[in-house]
Amino acid sequence: MITEVIKGADDEIEFLGFKGRYFYRLVQMVITLILITFITYALGFNSLWLFIIMFGIGLMAYFYIENEMHSNHKHGHIHRKHKAPKAIIQNKPFYKIIK
Repeated sequence: MITEVIKGADDEIEFLGFKGRYFYRLVQMVITLILITFITYALGFNSLWLFIIMFGIGLMAYFYIENEMHSNHKHGHIHRKHKAPKAIIQNKPFYKIIK
């Protein structure tokens, strides 16, 4: 199993199949779950139930991020949310643009 972070000269960061922005989302999710676990444990919650709940939330977040990565590819939500413009308005004549 390869467990190293790879970043090529002209490529995004990749770790265990998560590329670019999805890798950073995964890291944010893990850090957030760890902080929530520490805070709720300090407040006195049962550690067994806390582990089960955080594991479930982490698993759901992992599959959500993985699903987003496979449905939207490396450019994020651009393919789904944004539509192509209906018209392109040019303020300059075409011959001035191509100079």
